[in-house]
Amino acid sequence: MLAYNTGKIQPSQLPPSLFDLAKPEWKGKIGIAPSDADFLPLVSAVIALKGPEQTLQWLKGLKTNAQIFDDDEGVIAAVNRGGVATGVINNYYWARLHAELGDTATRSALYHYGNGDVGGLVNVSSAAIMKNAHNAAGAQQFLKYLVSERAQALMAESRISYEYPLHAGVSPDPLLKPFDQLQPLTITLEQLGDDSQAGKLLRQAGLI
Repeated sequence: MLAYNTGKIQPSQLPPSLFDLAKPEWKGKIGIAPSDADFLPLVSAVIALKGPEQTLQWLKGLKTNAQIFDDDEGVIAAVNRGGVATGVINNYYWARLHAELGDTATRSALYHYGNGDVGGLVNVSSAAIMKNAHNAAGAQQFLKYLVSERAQALMAESRISYEYPLHAGVSPDPLLKPFDQLQPLTITLEQLGDDSQAGKLLRQAGLI
């Protein structure tokens, strides 16, 4: 999704699709962190929708237009101080900065893409037990605890992670847009793959 500086740009001026950020009119106005692991699933989603050739052209357009940062924390900090008008981030980076700065010093906001645009991609945080785990039973109990109502409530109320809880009885932090109001991209984990092709295209585009 996009974070934008509320003093430099209005929501009505933001591009109708994340794909549009590669167009010439966005040169110098956006920030991205292509070497951050959070950027890889986004590229994988573009590959699934557009294929590798169009994805590479999109990435080359981003390289021309964007200021490059080491991580999403750098992107949202630059957006908030007005170094760039907008930036591609995961939502929780904005929420963490807001929690740190408070309302007065927060000069940015989130823009949620709808209508199944790739900018509305929802990432899944997951865990698994390795085949060679020394204590698979203990690991299974730990995973069971992680998805319990108690553990999910602790994460939702921590004011640290700002991720959407899985447990139906646990509400997300009020800073987050209610999940049932999102219109995310419909895509499967199989379509996203292992991000290896995304890494190759990022290197071809000169972004990493």
